[in-house]
Amino acid sequence: MSGDPDAIPSDVAGAAARVADAADDRRRLRAARNRNAGRTSMRDVLVGAAERSSTVTLVLGHGRSHRVQVVAVGADAVVAAPVGGGHDADRRLLVGLAAVRTIVVHRADATVAGAGWAGPEALVGDARRDATEVQEFHMSDILSHRLEDRPRITVWLGPDQMSGTLTSVGLDVATIATEGSGETAYVRLDSTTEISFSVSSSL
Repeated sequence: MSGDPDAIPSDVAGAAARVADAADDRRRLRAARNRNAGRTSMRDVLVGAAERSSTVTLVLGHGRSHRVQVVAVGADAVVAAPVGGGHDADRRLLVGLAAVRTIVVHRADATVAGAGWAGPEALVGDARRDATEVQEFHMSDILSHRLEDRPRITVWLGPDQMSGTLTSVGLDVATIATEGSGETAYVRLDSTTEISFSVSSSL
């Protein structure tokens, strides 16, 4: 054997360089992911869940939680369809963005009850838009487009619950004829944690 006995064979040196380059690539990828994660908002997570049709659990500030598919994310609210069948098949949740404390993402292939979405201006049919196309609706928009049906709704304001018939919707207030007494209640929408109601067709 000739040459410098301490010299590293070229094939070994090349392999070591490739390993070092791969390690550098992994470090750069981790750094990029960390930078992106540092810019992520809760709203971004919800929009991503809607785009991927992911099943998530929304944990709300008053302790309630819902396993749902996020159908669309607006300026101040999330439209969600409960996962499962039975009485949930015809139900929608309108959740205030400010009420969402934790989002747990589950597998993306779960069966979801009626998750079609056609925007607040077309609340029937099976069309589904990309979640990024319907970002500017507000909670009041969704309720306004359901108003003609005079739906029975259940409203949660933190731990407090109220049920009745939706009778009118303003800029920041919904009017409800309460169950039983039929008295009129005015609900401030930006104080609402969630609203649950049934639909006869896809939201």
